[in-house]
Amino acid sequence: MRLFTDNIDWTRFVVLLRERFFEYTQKELSDEVGVDPNTVAKWEQGKSTPRRPNKRKLKELARKKGFTEAQWPEKGK
Repeated sequence: MRLFTDNIDWTRFVVLLRERFFEYTQKELSDEVGVDPNTVAKWEQGKSTPRRPNKRKLKELARKKGFTEAQWPEKGK
């Protein structure tokens, strides 16, 4: 299980999770994770990456929605 490894491409991960698996707006995803919508926008733009507690929440949401670890985008791929 890749719980705390950081070889995930967080920009692509957040976009895929939000648009494909949840069909959420940035506001809806931000409410689920407990962050400001601007934070989600920054993650998607690659301007910042989620902090560890938010990564954990995002991964939990992904698993609940059937977005498996094998589907998680990795850096450089």
